[in-house]
Order: sequence, then C-alpha cells, then structure tokens
Amino acid sequence: MKNRSLQSLITIRLGAVFTFCVIIFTAIVGFLVHHQVHEQTDAMILQIARTEAHGVISEFDAGVHVHDTALRLPSLNSPVAEKYSIAYRPDGEILASTSNLTRTELSKSWFTGLSTIGSTQFFDDNGGPKKLRVGALVAQDPHGGILIFASAVPHESIDLAVWRTIFIVALLSSFMLIVVIFTSILVARTITEDLQELCNSCLEFLNVPEELDSWLERFEMSPKATIETSTLAGTIRDLITRLQRTLDVQNRFVAEVAHELRTPLTSLNGELEIALRKDRTAAQYREFIENASVDAARLVNLAEKLLEAARLRIDDIHVETLLLSDLIHETVASNASLLSEQKINVSIETDTSLVYADRVATGRVLNNLIANVIQHSGAKSLKISCRDGSIHIKDDGKGLSLHVRNNLFIPFAQREGPGHGLGLYISKRLMEKQKGQLSLTPSSRGLNWTCTFTLKRKSDA
Repeated sequence: MKNRSLQSLITIRLGAVFTFCVIIFTAIVGFLVHHQVHEQTDAMILQIARTEAHGVISEFDAGVHVHDTALRLPSLNSPVAEKYSIAYRPDGEILASTSNLTRTELSKSWFTGLSTIGSTQFFDDNGGPKKLRVGALVAQDPHGGILIFASAVPHESIDLAVWRTIFIVALLSSFMLIVVIFTSILVARTITEDLQELCNSCLEFLNVPEELDSWLERFEMSPKATIETSTLAGTIRDLITRLQRTLDVQNRFVAEVAHELRTPLTSLNGELEIALRKDRTAAQYREFIENASVDAARLVNLAEKLLEAARLRIDDIHVETLLLSDLIHETVASNASLLSEQKINVSIETDTSLVYADRVATGRVLNNLIANVIQHSGAKSLKISCRDGSIHIKDDGKGLSLHVRNNLFIPFAQREGPGHGLGLYISKRLMEKQKGQLSLTPSSRGLNWTCTFTLKRKSDA
C-alpha cells in the first residue's frame, strides 16, 4: 500500500470535517427555513383575514365583500402566491369570496374551533382542486351577528417557497464547501511546506551526511522555521551526530578486533610454517605445539571476551535482593588458588549491606577486577571492603599510567601488559545496566576501585 503525503492527509481530513459541518449546517438551515416559512405564512394569512374583517365590519351596511389580490410569501426568491379569501356565517352561509374560490359548501374543518368571537384557527383544506393552508378568525358584525373571515394560500406555493430557499442555501453551502476545500489545501500546504523542504533536503543530502548536518543546523536556526520544524531539524541533527559517533566507535572496534586477531594468528601461522619446513625431533615439535597452544589460548580468550561484550546488549538483568558480603566471600574463594599462587594476601571487611542487583553480573564484575589485580598489578596485598551498599577493592600494586587511566573503559585502548582491554569495558557496562557505577579513585599506590549500587535497601539485621 502506497503511503500518502502528509499534505494530502491533512487536506482529506480537514475537507472531510468541513464537509460534514457544511452538510449538518445545510440540514439545520433547511429545517429552520421550512419551519419559519410555514410559521410566517400562517401569521400573514391570519393578518390578511383580520384586515378583511376590519374592512367589512367598518363598511358592513354597504355590503360584504373581499378582495382579489396576490401576495408574496416571506422567503428568499419566493413566488407570487394566489390568495383566497372568504366571509361566511357559522351556519355555512357564504357571504362573499374571491373569484378563485368556487365553493358552494364548506367542510367541517372550516368551523372547528371557531365558536367564540375573537377565536382563530389554522387548518389544511383538501376539499377543492388545490390543497389550501387556511387561517380563520371569528368577528361580530354591527348587528350582533357572527361572521367568520378566512384567508388561504395554496400549499404548493408554500412548498415552492421553502424549496427555493433551501436551494439557495444549498448553492451557498456548495460555494462554501468549495472555498473550504481550497482553504484546506492552502492550510495543508502551509503547514507542510517547511516539513516538505526538510524531507527533500534529507533525501538530497542522503549520501553526504556532513553537508546535511550543516544544512540542518542552518534550518534549525532559520528565522522562518517554526518551533516544530526547528525542533525536528535539531533532533535529526542530534540523531545523525550520535549515529556517526556510533559508527566511528564500531569501525574502530572492528579495526581493533582485526588487529588483536591478527597478532596471535600471525604468530600461530609462523610457528606452524617453521615447524613444517623440515623434520624435527619430538622435543622440537613439542615446543612448537606448546607455542601454538599459547596463541590458540589467546584467540579463545579474545573470542570469549568479544562474545561477552556483544551479549551485554542482549542479556537481561535480573535484579534481586543481594547480600554483598556473601558474594564477596564467594568470589574470593573461587580465585583463592590464583591469589595464593601470586602470593597476594587478601583481607575482607564487610557489613550487612543489602542491594538490588543481578547476582551473576555483579559476580562477573568482581571476578574481572580481581583478575586484573592477579594478572597486571604486581600487588602483594588486596583489601576488599563493603560499606553502605558499595564495594571497595584496593591493592598495593604498581598502579596505572595517566594514559591508561584516561582510556580505562575503551575497548582495545592502549594498555600496559597482556590483555585486550575488554574486561573493564564489560565491567562498567554491567554496573550501568544495574543502575550502578564503577569508578577508579586516585591513590598514591596501587588502584582503588569502587562499585556503587544506587538501588539499596536497609539491612534486615
């Protein structure tokens, strides 16, 4: 399914909303026109009946008569309607009528509700060739007799007046709808103009991100840009910057991995080539195999570290209540033989600190830090303490140079001694995934590591 442009989407939705409003408006106006025309027509024919009654009564002795006239109904562009008038007695005697009313007898509806002087009535008469809307009133002649005066107009004239008015309203509504549609297109174009320009620029500079970044900065600072488009441009620029930084780190990481792999592979390949050049004694073959085994072990170790670093983004952290003293004793016990082999004296001071942390991840951090002391520090003593939800690991080794301290947590950064520089990177990331922090405190001798856990709880003891 092809995606629509934002401009067409806004136009369609605005047009639909306005069309619905116009239709509702036309229906309401049509209903009001129908009601108003009928109401005003009733008032008009009753007023004509009153006028006829006043004229007849004032000149009663000269004879009863009504006027043949036409009238225009109260509506827009209404036709001239034929008027019907009649004067009659309650007993049905017709005293006078207009020439167009050829009635010799009147139906019951002409008398219903017209029994008292001054009473009025509206009704529909279907007894003649035309359906009439009649308004009647009861008056008294100078001799005390009762007269009924009625005026009427054809229903078809009223309906024609109503439909003509509705037709005019519909035409005006159609014109309004056309204006609304063009307005919707204009509004949609105005709203999306900056966004469309931003989109076109992103497509145009797709292969030259450095120029896109510069253009986005100018667009963001442009006085013509709206707050929304300026914010969007700034966000895109920030995302591009972060993406570029991530790509740079990834490229450097790949290059460092290739370098780290090449060194033991080159050594391994060289050892094997030399061993195969001529026949050798068993002792010589053994020596070559032992050297190759060392290089293979380096490759295995590097592969394990790379796998561990890659899994940092995938593996979930399972936080639980953790007693740090127990984990410290377990970790030291698992490294006891290596510590003893390096003649490193270990002292432990712990409290009953409880934290919310992942037991496996925290154990890997402690193992990495202790392994660094064993393999690289040259220390003779190691002190591990636990206070207020933080673990402190301090040794009396040779410490680190300023260059190494500045690149502690960067994979494959320049380092002193063997190793790949991945252990501390992994440890820091594991602490961050637990909402914790791994930091190195400056010390006059050796290293002083601190593992801080922010999710703490009070001891139950």
